This record gives sequence, structure tokens and C-alpha cells, in this order.
Amino acid sequence: MPIRLIVDVRCLQDPNYALRGIGQHVRSLLQYRTMDAATARFHLIGVRDRDLPPLAAEDSELFEDIRTTAYDIGGSPTAFLSPSPMTHSPLPFARLMMQKDVYRAAIIHDFIPYDMRQTYLASEERRIAYFTCLGWLRNFDLFLANSKYTSARLGALLDIHEHRRMVTGVAVRDSLAPTQSSPSAPAAPVILVVGGGDPRKNPEVALVAHGRSSRLAAAGISLLVSGGYPESMQRDLRQLHVRAGGNSELLQFLPKVPDEELRSCYADALCTVAPSRIEGFSIPIVEASANGCPVLAANCAAQAELLAAPEDLFDPDDAETLRERLEQIALNPSARETARAASRHMAALHLKGGWKAVLAGHARADPRAGSGRSTRQASAPRFSVADAARSLGGGRLFLRHPRTTGGASRS
Repeated sequence: MPIRLIVDVRCLQDPNYALRGIGQHVRSLLQYRTMDAATARFHLIGVRDRDLPPLAAEDSELFEDIRTTAYDIGGSPTAFLSPSPMTHSPLPFARLMMQKDVYRAAIIHDFIPYDMRQTYLASEERRIAYFTCLGWLRNFDLFLANSKYTSARLGALLDIHEHRRMVTGVAVRDSLAPTQSSPSAPAAPVILVVGGGDPRKNPEVALVAHGRSSRLAAAGISLLVSGGYPESMQRDLRQLHVRAGGNSELLQFLPKVPDEELRSCYADALCTVAPSRIEGFSIPIVEASANGCPVLAANCAAQAELLAAPEDLFDPDDAETLRERLEQIALNPSARETARAASRHMAALHLKGGWKAVLAGHARADPRAGSGRSTRQASAPRFSVADAARSLGGGRLFLRHPRTTGGASRS
């Protein structure tokens, strides 16, 4: 008898997440279910929110059934998957979460709003929403973390035993996988910087490093900053680059582009810089590496676990070290090839074939997955609802339940 897997699909409906990192990762995990016969024992039922946009047609095809309620489902063993438990209120699924015969699994992306509360949880409404999600998170039986760092952060925050935590990694989506065709010669040499409107993305360190380098300027090597920055932010970043000594003609900004063009940017760049201060997982690192582009990354934990060579990491405020390393890679083909080779194995694991094998290995190694058997610990968590209530100045944690939390701008 197949196991009915009820899936909360709100993150695939919500425009804040559907086409960004969270939605892409969730979509890949659900697509894995269609790629492997071992997962055919699951009958997927998507539960949507009437007040959010409808599911895209390709997402609807991932499910045997789409409903607006998780209840009135019986007759088969049941499991529940929350693909993004920290971005939408858990209360629509509260009754299902409290049923003892339902096995509960959650995909864990990050705890960035918790770790950067002044940025993401500045209002009481957002704090209430986020801590409500955090309080309910302890009720899950199995946690699918996107990185070792996220898994460890979950363990430290909620005292979740490692046997209840699985690290899945994140797959490079097919549209960004390398092609077999011969690469075209780039029009001009560029260094690609992974940016975004969020301040933690920290493109400033790369602009300063590039602006200070007379050697990169003499070689005519431009800096191409992705992230779709609006004109007002571009203006501020251009001024920063000029103040650092940069040539304004060697700074470009990449608008939002289709995956085909982004893949070409990775393939053509001399190097990709991922300067973010904090991530749960760094998708651009594996995308760039998969397309044969060397990567330099700020040394936040999630990024550091993806790069084997210590010299490919830098402090997010150390523009001088980054400048030196950029010059080494951009101006020295041998150093560039060494950096590229160092990331090839990691990149192979995150292309669909390798990533599928990793997931299959987890499934074989953990017989409890989908068993319907709870593995909760009796030990007291390090985070509690009472702690959250005290941090909010009273016992009002469950009074209001906005549909999304304060982390809506995260990728």
C-alpha cells in the first residue's frame, strides 16, 4: 500500500519563494521522487492555499492530487512534508502535526532571520510569526537540511539529535547544467560577482577589491555584478568602486536574465565571487563550479564546506586578500585551472546524476524514513516557546499568524 505523502505547497505558490533558492530546491527534491523507482511507494498530495497564486502547471504535475485541506484523508499510512517550515504559518497543518500516526518531515533551508534578527525580524509581527514557526519545528520527526552547516545549526538551536537530521545538498537545476556544445569565446574578460538586494550578499567587498587592482584594470578585466540591482543601488555601488580607485567603464551590472544566459555568464567568467556574509547553502557556488568556473567565496560556514581549498576563501571584510587572489586567478591560467579542478568533485555531486545518487544513498542508509515511527527525544530543547515569548516581552506568541514570516526577501 503506498504511503500518502501530504506536501505543503505554499512555498511553490508564493512569488517570494517559488522561483528563488527555496522553491528551486524543493522542486528538485520533489522531482527526485519521479526519477527513482524506490520512491514510487509515495502517493503525493499537494495542499495549497486558496489565497496564494495557483501552482504552475509543471509543479502541479509533481502530485497525484491537489487539495485545499490536509484533512479527511484516511485509509493509508500517512506522512507529512513541510518543504519550507520557517516561511509560512504552521497553523493550517496543526491538527495533522499533532496526529501520532503521521510521520513528519521538514526541509530546512537556514536560520538566517534568527541569526540576523535586527535585519529580518525588526517588527513584532515578524518576530511572532518566525518564533511561532520555530516553536512548531520541534514536532517533526525527520529534518532534511540543505547543508552540514544548516544541520548543525538546527542541532544547536533546538537540540535535534543527529540521527533525525539528513543533509541532502542542493542540485543544480537542469537549465543551469553545463552543455555539451563548445563554449564561445567571451567578448571581454570578466569576473562575475554574485549579488542581490539583500545587504548580507555583500558585493561591496568585491567592488573595493576590483577597484584597488591596477593589474586587473590594465588587463581590461571587468567586474560583472549579478542580482538585478535597481538604478539607485547601482549608483551607490558605482561610487564605491570609483572611490576605491576603479575605472567606471570596467563595472557592469547584470539584470535578471534567463538561465541560458546566466549559464553562459558562469562559463565565460574568469572567476565567480560569492561574497555573502551568511547562507544556508550557496547555490551560486555549485552552479559556477558545474560550469567550469573557479570560485572565490566569503568564509561563512555554508560556503566554506563547499570549497576544498582554504585559499579560495576570504573574510567578507578583507578586500585586500580578495584583490590578491583575484589577480592570481584572473591573470594566471595555471592558477585558474588549479582553482577550477579543486571544485570539480563537489560540482559533480550537485549535478542531477550525482545528487540523485547521494539521496539514494541516504534513503538506503536510513530505514526510518517514511516508516511512520516517531523518533522524538525526551531531552529538553535549547530553544523553547517560553524563551521566544520572553524575548518578545510577553506570552503573545500565538496571537497573530501572518501567512509569511519576515524572511520573505531571502533567496
